[in-house]
Amino acid sequence: LNVSLVRGDEGEPLFFIATIEDIGSRKRAETAVTESEARLRLLLDQLFAFVGVLSADGILLHANKAPLDAAGIRLEDVAGKPFDEAYWWSYDPAVQERLRDAMARARGGEVVRYDVPVRMAGGRLMHIDFQIAPMRAQDGRVIGLIPSAIDIEERKAAERHRELLLAELNHRVKNTLTIVQSIAVRSFRDLPDAEARLHGFEQRLLALSGAHNLLTQSNWEPTRLDQVAEQVISGSGASRERFR
Repeated sequence: LNVSLVRGDEGEPLFFIATIEDIGSRKRAETAVTESEARLRLLLDQLFAFVGVLSADGILLHANKAPLDAAGIRLEDVAGKPFDEAYWWSYDPAVQERLRDAMARARGGEVVRYDVPVRMAGGRLMHIDFQIAPMRAQDGRVIGLIPSAIDIEERKAAERHRELLLAELNHRVKNTLTIVQSIAVRSFRDLPDAEARLHGFEQRLLALSGAHNLLTQSNWEPTRLDQVAEQVISGSGASRERFR
């Protein structure tokens, strides 16, 4: 409804003009947009993973409920502020700098992904698989950034446990080789040419140790046969002309 007053030549009020415009379709469209946004926020809040929306210059516009609860903060504590200054990142300048670099690359159209520890409630650090991607308009312009992440603490714990087991295995194998070498010293000492015999045996032990080191360095993953042969030959003291 729009009402305007019409005045005469002397400024006296003469009559009103009222116009009525049907805005039902516009209101329905606005309501649909509002409801759609509410459904999207509700959906995001049901996700355990972190999902957020940033402006193109890195200002946090929205974050879902899970990471806020995990950090013990509220949306109003971080919304409208630079993402790299939020509680999750602000414990370490190096972590913040890497995030700023990732946001700059995302603004340039790149999808950036890496593992990083972030701060949670009580100062506890949690490792996440973090990704930040550009949000584009229909014409291709980058109009925002979408950060997302998942908790990978279990994976990191498994990796640490595996590294501990590998270190223990490596230590035990080295101890075993040392014991074998000690037994050889005692066993060869009464034989003719004991020193030469012992030297040749120890060279073979060193070659075996070198091959073991290759497996250890690759975390007991497959190792190239030519690398194993090269290590064994170079550690055995044998003439290289004997091999091809």
